[in-house]
Amino acid sequence: MGRLVLLLSLCHCVALVKSQSSSVPTSSPTSTVTSNSATTRTATTMLQKPPSVDNVTVKSRSETALTLEWNKVDNSNVYSYRLTDYNGININISGSEGDSIVTHTVSALSPGTKYSFTLYTVFEGVESIGYNFSSVTTPSNVDSVSVKSRSKTALTLEWNKVNNSNVYSYRLTDYNGININISESEGDSVVTHTVSALAPGTKYSFTLYTVFEGVESRGYNFSSVTTPSNVHSVSVKSRSETALTLEWNKVNNSTVYSYRLTDYNGININISESEGDSVVTHTVSALAPGTKYSFTLYTVFEGVESSGYNFSSVTTPSNVHSVSVKSRSETALTLEWNKVNNSNVYSYRLTDYNGININISESEGDSVVTQTVSSLSPGTKYSFTLYTVFEGVESSAYNFSSVTTPSNVHSVSVKSRTETALTLEWNKVNNNNVYSYRLTDYNGININISESERDSVVTHTISALSPGTKYSFTLYTVFEGVESSGHTFSNVTIPATVTDLHCKYASGGYGLVLGWGPPVGERMSVLINMKGRIFTASGESLSIGGLQPAQWYTLTVTAESEGIQSLEVSITCQTDPRGERGCICGYSV
Repeated sequence: MGRLVLLLSLCHCVALVKSQSSSVPTSSPTSTVTSNSATTRTATTMLQKPPSVDNVTVKSRSETALTLEWNKVDNSNVYSYRLTDYNGININISGSEGDSIVTHTVSALSPGTKYSFTLYTVFEGVESIGYNFSSVTTPSNVDSVSVKSRSKTALTLEWNKVNNSNVYSYRLTDYNGININISESEGDSVVTHTVSALAPGTKYSFTLYTVFEGVESRGYNFSSVTTPSNVHSVSVKSRSETALTLEWNKVNNSTVYSYRLTDYNGININISESEGDSVVTHTVSALAPGTKYSFTLYTVFEGVESSGYNFSSVTTPSNVHSVSVKSRSETALTLEWNKVNNSNVYSYRLTDYNGININISESEGDSVVTQTVSSLSPGTKYSFTLYTVFEGVESSAYNFSSVTTPSNVHSVSVKSRTETALTLEWNKVNNNNVYSYRLTDYNGININISESERDSVVTHTISALSPGTKYSFTLYTVFEGVESSGHTFSNVTIPATVTDLHCKYASGGYGLVLGWGPPVGERMSVLINMKGRIFTASGESLSIGGLQPAQWYTLTVTAESEGIQSLEVSITCQTDPRGERGCICGYSV
């Protein structure tokens, strides 16, 4: 028994020495005596709880893992550790040799989740009171971001909340300095945010971070563009009946934009940007003449179109097919043409190089346009240009010429005449050599008389006429195939000389009977001059009484027509001699 007590005492002394030379926690010694006859001393050692770690940091994190780090307790390798949380994590972590820091990765975690851990220091099965800390995993990125609406200066973005949770906020950045914190919104599964103060037609590269407890996701990268600006204006560089060449300045003088041109009739043209020039030129072809087109020009950037610049322009209208002269006078031309396309939308403009400029409005209800051009000069050729006009745009021009009616001659005189010819004479109209003349009568005379150079008077002889005949002429002034109204005049040829004169005396000796042949051509009367006495006969004989018997009388005979007399012819006749028969004697001219 004494030996046992001695052994226990020695063990107790060793334990005390070890306790005094080490930092490992221990309990105080106790002695217990439990014998009636002798006292028994028992020594026991109770270990103290080891200290907790001072701090735990997160060395790195991901959506499913946290790498934790802490300094070893007392920089000692004798301790191990146990990590727990209320969700059932229970991890034993051995101390690592040769390093003062313990690093441990907790995996199989949920993204964007806050974990409340307790880390126990463990020694000889005894744990510290535990170090409590919490940390969060990296939240997930949003799945996608869509553009709900856009304008030139703003983008309204939309995305589904991560995990449909309200605990997350978001941070939106781009490389130009945008940095926007976006709080979570209650009661909706979608986050909507408008980014404003942007530049038109610009591509923005964004990164959207999901934020939880100050920890951000790795970032969802996306890009979007603002609505580009419209062009300022569109001009028509040139036009034809079937095409319009349009021109506009590039938006922002940039080559990154393309354009789309449309109209309500189905035109849809994609126009690529052109390098090296600040102006875009495009020809729209296969159009209809004289038609108004309402266009919309969109600026296009990255598939996004501007609001559209609306403008209209018209193609060149067609010319009229022909112009006819409905009527003309010396001072006016009445022109006529069919409406272009039988349409009332067109007006017309008539010009000539002398200053005529007439705007002619369309007339309703008729397919023909009639216009009288007045205050013109007689016998003048006018070279006109007729434009079809639509919305201020004129056709290429239809050129034609026409002449006014020339003036008549003022008078016609007979320069000379014979039994079968008339030599006529008149002054040239306007003393002009450009006119010719046409002479007609109702008996079929139709003579074209060319103008004569170097003289102001026109002389023309009409031959093969009948003696003593009155001719009613019309003389037309002719210019470019157009005739004057006609100057009407009449004149007569010289009657034919009376022929076949003969005479006989009347019974009783106091008279004569003068006879002559029928006329060649025409005559109105026969004039007989006998010693100053004038007798007029309309037939082919004349009885003259009151003469002396057996006397010789000389009778001079002329034919007369319209005051024109033929050459004289004479005959000498004797009245009845007493007791003798009358005789017929010869005549002389």
